[in-house]
Amino acid sequence: MHSTGQYEEAIASSNQALEDIRRLQQQELVAESESMNIYRHSSPVGAISPPSPLVYEYFNSLHQSSESKHSYEEGMHTFTKAIPLCQASVFTPTRISLSFQEVTILLNQGMILSALHHEDKSQALACYEKALQLLPAAVDGTTLNQHVFLYAAAIHRIGSIHFTNGKLEQAAQVFHDFLRYLDMIAPSSQQQSSDVIAFVLSSTLNCFAVCKLHAPPSSTQHETLSDALKKLELAQNILSTNAKLQANRSGGISLSSIFSLKATMLNNFGRVLFRLQKLHEAFEYFNKALIIRQELFLGCDHIDVAATFCNIGDVHSKLGNNDAAISAYKSFILIAPGTLGEHHTDVTSIILNVADLYYEAGDWAHALHFYKSLTNVPDFEPRYLRSVFNRLGLIYHRREEYCDAIKMFHSQLCLDQELGMDPSTSVITLCNIGAVLRDDGFFDESIKFLSSALELLTVSDIDQRTMIDVIDIKTKIALTYKMKEDYESAEATLLELLDFCDHHDRQKQSLLMQKTAASTLNLLAMVHFENKNYSKASTYFQKSLKVYMQLKADLAESPSIDLQIANVITNISTLMNKKGHTSKGLDLLKQSLQILYSAKNAMSSELDDDISAEEAELSSQIASFIFSNLVEMAWILNEQDSNEHSYEAAKKAWDFFHEHETEMSNEDRDTLYNLVREVSSHQTISVADLSDTSYVRCAPAA
Repeated sequence: MHSTGQYEEAIASSNQALEDIRRLQQQELVAESESMNIYRHSSPVGAISPPSPLVYEYFNSLHQSSESKHSYEEGMHTFTKAIPLCQASVFTPTRISLSFQEVTILLNQGMILSALHHEDKSQALACYEKALQLLPAAVDGTTLNQHVFLYAAAIHRIGSIHFTNGKLEQAAQVFHDFLRYLDMIAPSSQQQSSDVIAFVLSSTLNCFAVCKLHAPPSSTQHETLSDALKKLELAQNILSTNAKLQANRSGGISLSSIFSLKATMLNNFGRVLFRLQKLHEAFEYFNKALIIRQELFLGCDHIDVAATFCNIGDVHSKLGNNDAAISAYKSFILIAPGTLGEHHTDVTSIILNVADLYYEAGDWAHALHFYKSLTNVPDFEPRYLRSVFNRLGLIYHRREEYCDAIKMFHSQLCLDQELGMDPSTSVITLCNIGAVLRDDGFFDESIKFLSSALELLTVSDIDQRTMIDVIDIKTKIALTYKMKEDYESAEATLLELLDFCDHHDRQKQSLLMQKTAASTLNLLAMVHFENKNYSKASTYFQKSLKVYMQLKADLAESPSIDLQIANVITNISTLMNKKGHTSKGLDLLKQSLQILYSAKNAMSSELDDDISAEEAELSSQIASFIFSNLVEMAWILNEQDSNEHSYEAAKKAWDFFHEHETEMSNEDRDTLYNLVREVSSHQTISVADLSDTSYVRCAPAA
């Protein structure tokens, strides 16, 4: 980084050069036909102090170490590099060439002032505006390229400042006006033949598209993005029809600038298409951009390479390709901290994305690693930190590391208090703590936390979201009493819940309340079943089934309701078996399986590659329930010493497991292992008789 003193020295040097140029202009010491080397300390026609060592080199390193290094290339930095004087000179000391030199120095001065005054860009803007005023109004074929290049440098820097300050409409207008100016001074034939003008046109169209891309969401968002896409298509067409730029052999534009613009436009194409939900097309553009950026131009550790990896990760995430998304995001995480810093917002947000993807995949170990890495990030966004604490608590809970789970949920509560958040935001956290305490065997403490959460929801004018929370908490309290074997309190809580449903189901037709009533009646039956009150259990099972059947009639095809109906019938089957009515119990189990198979087949015929997470979860639940019922049937038959029938049932369970292995859990795998081992021990069959598939596939993990 350069010191303030060095910047001021560079400005002083460039000011001296400006004075020399203006002195030559005023004294008319330059002859149109005379030749002059502008970099010599003296010449036959006068002297210009050489500003290059203190101006150009400082500018060039400034561009690489300050502004562009800490931001992504969207096309706004195309003309922010320092311009050496030779790039603005025609090597004939005319008034026009001196004007170009003067404009060049002002543009470079503007860069220093922009770096020197980060918050106030007014002085830099003044330099750029003055440079525009000093550009010669009259241009011919010999000076057109230089004129356009310097004009573009001033315009792009002005537009970039407006863009950085969030004045998107103002920035877009600057680029739009420049496009109209180009149409006025450069005929279409010159726009197509000149590599400089074609490059300027393409880069300006790209910048206009970027301004549209960043426009805030609105009712006209689709039209805005479509406009951006058209501008990018036009820019790409200009580049592809200019022979020199297409062949990467421009005389006036550096090879790195050509590659940079091509890759940037491809990346921006992908971003617009991504926003328009054209994910597969976006993926193709991002991959093309990555090839140029990574293999041909920037190398593997550049921030723009990281940005493209991030974009690719976003596409994979949207498409549900979680493994590919994680891989792309990890590439970003490996590269970006070197430029942005390990605690930069972009880095931490992508780490959070990776953690969330691992969490959703059930990979608790990796999710834990990435979530924990975010807990010590300084000034981490509080709303994200709350999510991190919550997810860590849920992971520790699943891993049965109850003390650590409580610590994470407690940290979330403390953060809520520090932020002065409404107490109602703590409801879910209190419920989570209650669930951990319940599973750790601290039933009374669990009920206290759940009751505290319930108190926060006691309001007079209750909305549907609050109703759902009340139902959920009351159900958890009842389950905790049931686990405690306090059946009387469990029953009382569930009866209160039924009264709550009846009170708030004003039209007696609320879908939420009918579903809640049905599930509550089923749970009441389970409470009485465990308390060996089989008569009441049977009554409540039948009531639950009646409500679910009415829901099925009202909703026509509903796999989720079918799942619940099958669940109640399976519970009744268990009750029949407990009462010694095994034959009737098996018939009910078969009836449950028929309903589940029908629901599974209906879902399979309707679902496509773009199924929602909820549909995928429901399909997995149905598959898992079919498997558990098949296993239950095999166990019952095995206990009856019905060897042939138990073998057939075990074979069905085996085949179904392997047909739907992706929807089965490790617990299902262990269940199958135990069943096959038991059935095999009672019969003169081998494991291989059950399937052509090796039994090793079913063995539980070591």
